[in-house]
Amino acid sequence: MHGKNDESMIRQRFQALEWVLDERLRRLVAAAEAEAIGYGGPSIVSRATGVSRRGIRLGAEDLKEKQVVPTHAR
Repeated sequence: MHGKNDESMIRQRFQALEWVLDERLRRLVAAAEAEAIGYGGPSIVSRATGVSRRGIRLGAEDLKEKQVVPTHAR
């Protein structure tokens, strides 16, 4: 079972990295966290990070497809 402690730990990790995360990396980090949790992960991570569930889904698609394009190439 997942709880508030999970959200707190995710929030802490995310805040530690937030200063270097652009929008794309925010989605990828959030998606990786959600994937690690499994069922219910996107909702938990969304609450903890403020990244929308749609953003997490887009990040998960990028991770799944390995289409992680460097930001300077966009």
